[in-house]
Amino acid sequence: MPSPPLAPDDGPIDLAHLRRMTLGNAGLERELLTIRSRVPRARTLLRSARIALLAGRVDTAIANLERAFTATPPLSPAEEAIGRRMLKRLKFADGPSKARQV
Repeated sequence: MPSPPLAPDDGPIDLAHLRRMTLGNAGLERELLTIRSRVPRARTLLRSARIALLAGRVDTAIANLERAFTATPPLSPAEEAIGRRMLKRLKFADGPSKARQV
C-alpha cells in the first residue's frame, strides 16, 4: 500500500463530503473553508521537503520545493532563499548521501 503524500494535495474540495461531515451546518462549512485558505501552503511544502529529505526521498523533496516557489501565499524572502539553496544543493549533489547533508 503506497504511503500518503508528505504535503497535502492542491485538489479541489469535495463539497458534498464537506456537507456530510459538517451535517449541513453552513457556518461550520464556512469556518473550515476559511481555515483551509489561511494555511500557508508554501511553508507547508518547504517543511515537507525537509522531511522528505530526512526520509531519503530526494525526488519528493525536489518536487515539494519546486511547488513551494509557486504556491500561495508565497514564502517569505528568507524562506525562499533557504529553499533555493536547498534545491540547488539537491540538484547538483552526486548522490543521496551528499544530498542529505543539506
